[in-house]
Amino acid sequence: MGLEAFAGPGPQDQGRMLGTQEGQVPGIPQAWAMSMWNPAPFCVIKTEMMFLRTDFNQPQSVPLGGGTLGGSHRLAIQAEVSKTGQFQLVDDNLGIDTPYLVAPRLTGEWYNADRCKSWEAGFWASVGPARNYTLGNNDFPYFVTQPVTVDGATVIPVINTPAAFPDVVDDIQWRYTTQVMNLEGMYWCHFTPEKGAVSDCAWGIGPRYFFVHEKIHVNYRNFVDQDFQTVGQLTDRSKNDLFGVQIGAKAILQSPWKWMRSSLETKIGLMNNDARNFTEVVDSLGVVAGSKRWDRHQFSPLFEGSYNMEFFISQYVTAYAGFHVLYIDRLDRAAEQFSNDLAIFTDVQKNQSDILMFGPKIGFMMNW
Repeated sequence: MGLEAFAGPGPQDQGRMLGTQEGQVPGIPQAWAMSMWNPAPFCVIKTEMMFLRTDFNQPQSVPLGGGTLGGSHRLAIQAEVSKTGQFQLVDDNLGIDTPYLVAPRLTGEWYNADRCKSWEAGFWASVGPARNYTLGNNDFPYFVTQPVTVDGATVIPVINTPAAFPDVVDDIQWRYTTQVMNLEGMYWCHFTPEKGAVSDCAWGIGPRYFFVHEKIHVNYRNFVDQDFQTVGQLTDRSKNDLFGVQIGAKAILQSPWKWMRSSLETKIGLMNNDARNFTEVVDSLGVVAGSKRWDRHQFSPLFEGSYNMEFFISQYVTAYAGFHVLYIDRLDRAAEQFSNDLAIFTDVQKNQSDILMFGPKIGFMMNW
């Protein structure tokens, strides 16, 4: 009988006896025990930059003809050259994909003594610069209130306009501004799966506040004395303030390389939305011809997900890059409020749209 028969239990046997994975130190989540750096941080601070792209739900233009006489969101009718080289009439709408919004984010997470519970607080915001866009192509005139003929039918592009409102203009320019802010907290409970590549799982619950404010100015302009002069204006401001509770889950996945791992996180928010809207019509004389302000409360669900690939730089610093997506349903969007009927534009609308924000991100994580 060899000496090994009298040897005490080894580290792997101790791991089995204590109910942990083989070789894992009891009381420390495997997420940190398996990393090559600080095995048990008390605090984790993340600073990152997100490059999010948001969307409008409308197409930029809708061809008229063939039984289609236009949509309800048009701001003018204009001629354009089709892909086949033929002239066609189209509706001009506020349909674009905005450039990326730069959103800095700061998150802090604090662990209890046995590292099985943690508290997290996060903040991010983006105040996008004002952007000016030309509606359609100003190489051709814009028909605003002047009737046009489509397949033998007479169509008035914009109806119920003030008496002093342009019929045909040389240019339509619109200005878009947006503000987005997010503030949230989470209480996480961590646990370690016994098998598989997932080294740490957590589920959590916490409060969340989110707002998105949009403002759009549409200027109907004519070229006068070597410059453009506004001869009519439409304005819409929408504000969505959401607050509620969210639940979430996250996991850390180890890789074959000790200096790299990945992480996943998803959240679902049950949010109450305080939605407010303001619309205004200014005629060719600069007089406010109509306006409307209203607000309401509605339920707006929120869905968020992210994926990070993390790279260990030193004992206390980790760099990561990933992708972020955020979707909120039942929002009031400024672009959706516009209508070819200005009586509807300046009245209360059940404007329940949505918003999708997505894009890459980069950041650093510091732990001690």
